[in-house]
Amino acid sequence: PPPPSSPPVPSPPPLPPAPWSGLLQLWGDTELPEAPVDVAVSSGYAFVVASSELTVVNVTDPMQPMVVGHVTPLSNAVRVAVKKDWAFVAENPAESDGSKLLVYHTIDKTTPTFFTMLTMPPDVQDIAYPGGDFLFAVVGGLPAENRMLLVVKVTDPGNPRIVGNFTDPSLYGARFVESSADGNTVLVLSNTTEILVIVDTDDKEKPKHVGSFHDKNRYKEPGGLAFSGEYAFITSRNTSSLAIE
Repeated sequence: PPPPSSPPVPSPPPLPPAPWSGLLQLWGDTELPEAPVDVAVSSGYAFVVASSELTVVNVTDPMQPMVVGHVTPLSNAVRVAVKKDWAFVAENPAESDGSKLLVYHTIDKTTPTFFTMLTMPPDVQDIAYPGGDFLFAVVGGLPAENRMLLVVKVTDPGNPRIVGNFTDPSLYGARFVESSADGNTVLVLSNTTEILVIVDTDDKEKPKHVGSFHDKNRYKEPGGLAFSGEYAFITSRNTSSLAIE
């Protein structure tokens, strides 16, 4: 009779994660046709917006990102957000009396198709899309009536519409907007007044002011804003620092 088979050798336990070295590693890069101003990532694709062009990059292999599609021309595009097979691009055309939210159907990543457009008040500076049914846009224009946070319903991406807004003098020069994951709290940061405004957006038709912060010693000339959990992260170009509020 054949000898009994040996018992299976157990697999070694997985190695523990490597300790954080304090350094970030560049995995890959790719050249773009124009200097980018914003990027949004969804389902293995990066949507990179420049002033006059939207570029789609396949990043499923982060070591070999590959440009697969383009959209031109845009007119002074400033921000991009993505919802599944839809991309939202905010732009401020010089020849127009309002900003535009352009909607593209991106099921074909090689040739995103323009679908519709929503006209907004002029001078939209930033958009935030936490996922779900609503997108937020911030307007920081000089006229008082153009200092506002807009709530845009995108349940049907092909038919976006403004359903609410919040106007406040502190939004003069508003440059950055970030939303909580549930879309019920929005932060707006002014690049001019350096005021951080907290807006309750639980009622999307009637957003309301719930607080403001102004710490000119910690974030003079703000350069960026992020919102995670209970904390706001603000970079300062003047002091080369990161403030956590």
